[in-house]
Amino acid sequence: ANNITFYARRGDISNAPENSMPAIKAALALTPNRPGDAVGVLFDIAVTHDARPFVFHDDNMLRLTGRDLAAHDVTSQQLTSGLLEFGTQSNGMNYTEPHKIQLLEQLLPALCSWGRDHVGNGTVRVAAAVDMHLHTKSIQKIVDMLLSPEIAPCLVNKSTHELLIIAKDVHTAKVAKSRVDEHNSKTPVSLRVHPGTLPGGVYFWIKSELLHWWSGADGISAHISVYERFEPLMRHYNALGFCVGVYGGIEEQMEKFRKVADFAIIDRPRGISFADGEFDVDGAAQTYDKARLLYDVTLSLLAVLLIAWVFV
Repeated sequence: ANNITFYARRGDISNAPENSMPAIKAALALTPNRPGDAVGVLFDIAVTHDARPFVFHDDNMLRLTGRDLAAHDVTSQQLTSGLLEFGTQSNGMNYTEPHKIQLLEQLLPALCSWGRDHVGNGTVRVAAAVDMHLHTKSIQKIVDMLLSPEIAPCLVNKSTHELLIIAKDVHTAKVAKSRVDEHNSKTPVSLRVHPGTLPGGVYFWIKSELLHWWSGADGISAHISVYERFEPLMRHYNALGFCVGVYGGIEEQMEKFRKVADFAIIDRPRGISFADGEFDVDGAAQTYDKARLLYDVTLSLLAVLLIAWVFV
């Protein structure tokens, strides 16, 4: 069975809001339940109105700050001055005080400094998720920050020796892959894409082997319910040499996926339900079933056209 790196989704939110610095540090201080596994943190990246990446998940600031403001309308001055902060209530949790929302340029050096003081070899395991539709230049800027010579060496997962970047869609993956290649960095990057956002669902794109070719990604991440329904498909993808990750559960739920998954994005504390929307299992299943039908029909039509071309 594979060893797995467990990334705490948006940090350990037991005592601080998701994606805040205390939550991220708390997640990095956790220890895995099984020897050989590793623990890291996944944080999300948005971009301000003045084009500075910051650590935040939602399209709107309301759920986490109490301010009804689109994330792309936020200014970096609002964040650095403390005019806009994480509130004291979110995801059913109550916190004793508000916390600052971090610009990515603040978070990364702070994490590296913290890692040198608190982690044996100075590296911190992070997964950077670009979970919004961003402009090309914004995606490039995020990659530049992650792969800067001062930052990249301390962000490498010491288990897989890679920096993990997760892209929301194919455009983000393609731009990120191109920028990573331009850097020619000594830090290997594992680029994954959330295939559930692709038109037609994941089935067609994985089964036809077009996902990897189109996006440039070396793997996927998908919700745990997708694995449970389409495990043979995931094994097929893994057998092709591509990497697979799973998210949406806790450590114990991931045991069954050790043969195909090399990382898991877990919820901390256990059983927490992020209030930004539950994964639509039934809707996903219907989409995937339609995509499987599309794949089968496409193959059948190609076979008929080939026979017609040969014999007519």
